Amino acid sequence: LAFATSVVPFRGTLVEAGDAQRAAAQAWMEDRPAVGGTYLERALLQALALPDTGRLRHVVLVTDGIPTVGETDADVLVRRAAAANPAHARVFTFGVGHELDVTLLDRVAEATGGTRDYVAGGEDLEIATGRFYAKVDRPVEYKFTLVDGWSRKLFIALLRRYLLKPYRRARQRRNTVM
Repeated sequence: LAFATSVVPFRGTLVEAGDAQRAAAQAWMEDRPAVGGTYLERALLQALALPDTGRLRHVVLVTDGIPTVGETDADVLVRRAAAANPAHARVFTFGVGHELDVTLLDRVAEATGGTRDYVAGGEDLEIATGRFYAKVDRPVEYKFTLVDGWSRKLFIALLRRYLLKPYRRARQRRNTVM
């Protein structure tokens, strides 16, 4: 999705990340003008609303500004992002430049189990993207089935303590933790 004053999707749904699709997406992004406001709310909610494919989902939010179109209150945006995330997508925020709502980007990343990074004007963007790819290159997902509710609660508390995001898929048993 590209966003400024409005939100424009590359395709209507998720696509495989093959060479042809990457080239088409890059050409599409290069044709997008960077004008107008920052409709962060709509872009984030639309990205989170994409169909659940059953795979680990990442949303990469790259912005060079503060929200100026739609909802601009950080508390409301974070609540809406958390509520609109049934697939448990991790949002990785990536701020570029100096005019950023750093607190908002930090909170969105934290609320969804993602991370954040920032590049000031004049910094090398390749270094920051390298840090990002090192974090997401090989995601890990484990399935644990615990014997009782107390064990499950303790295990979930430990995971959250170390900033890991436990979840359960629909129709899984109550003592299963992913």
